[in-house]
Amino acid sequence: MRIARYAAGLITAVVGLSGFAPAVAHAAGSAGAPDVPAVKITRGAGLSKVSCPNVKFCLAVGSHTGPAGGRHSLAEEWNGKSWRILPNPPGTAMTDVSCTSATFCLGITGGVGLDSNARTTFQVWNGHAWRSTALPVGRTSEISCGGPKFCATVRDGDEIETWNGKNWRTWTSQTDICDMGYPTANCALYEVVCTSATFCMTVGYTDINEDTAQESMAFIWSGKSWDSPGAEPGDLFTSVGCAGSDFCMVGDFHQAWTWDGGFTWQDATPGTGCGTNCQVSDPTSCTSSDFCMVLNPMVWNGSTWTATTYPAVTGTKVHLSSLSCGSSKSCLAVGGYTRNSRTWTLADFWNGTAWKTTKMPVTG
Repeated sequence: MRIARYAAGLITAVVGLSGFAPAVAHAAGSAGAPDVPAVKITRGAGLSKVSCPNVKFCLAVGSHTGPAGGRHSLAEEWNGKSWRILPNPPGTAMTDVSCTSATFCLGITGGVGLDSNARTTFQVWNGHAWRSTALPVGRTSEISCGGPKFCATVRDGDEIETWNGKNWRTWTSQTDICDMGYPTANCALYEVVCTSATFCMTVGYTDINEDTAQESMAFIWSGKSWDSPGAEPGDLFTSVGCAGSDFCMVGDFHQAWTWDGGFTWQDATPGTGCGTNCQVSDPTSCTSSDFCMVLNPMVWNGSTWTATTYPAVTGTKVHLSSLSCGSSKSCLAVGGYTRNSRTWTLADFWNGTAWKTTKMPVTG
């Protein structure tokens, strides 16, 4: 059986209209906690993914319900200080996005979760408008772009497709993780991260025998081909964040490793100082070898992990589903929450020392 986490990941990413799929739990406030300065939508709204190529631009995407009851994609731009709504994002729900600048983002709309019958599309944002582009061959998730003419995505949960600005190419022989283990193996590629058109890392695992012994797997994109970085530690890579081509942080639930761009892996497993939730399996964003942030949330300073805390929110089903950092002093974590039977957007900002809840614009 092939374990395809891509399906579960995308369903989690799409924010439901009657409640949010669980992601990273955000502290719910008491009755005396301050209200979040967000804006209510007619029935529901939420953000599923955020991408921050620098400190002055982030794009967060999701969905909301309009006054007439129709479901619509939602896209909001962060300029480092405040949000604005982008006009007319296509589709009924935008589930994923990756940006390399304020003038290039690639987003995915529809086709999963509560909107499973919607047509999946890939949309390019050029800083002014959206346009459709070619679709990959298979069902995709975990998109990441290294430039306006290079993006990669996990196809069908077990191999990589790349985009050159016009067309998609499948790298079956080099990245089909399910053909590299035991014939009846559980297997999956969980995530792909690209930092340029000549560097990406994708991570996952495969069974290596009939007793379901597992082996971590990773592949590196060189600009021409996908190859193994060699001697991957652990047995179940689930997350990766990279800064350039010579540093990546890879998570394996309660374990973590750094990779130096060659063949060397170093143990970076959190110690007891990270608090009660020391998992590095959540989305991870790195801006240097001295800074990574994990959604749960923990911060890496180059040698140790330290737990941080999100502000309390008055509401229920409070969660954050995506994280992206433009620098060590500029990260955004986005998601949503429910209050008074309504769903609201939520975005917290990391300023280098603490998380603060941002004010969201009117969306309906």
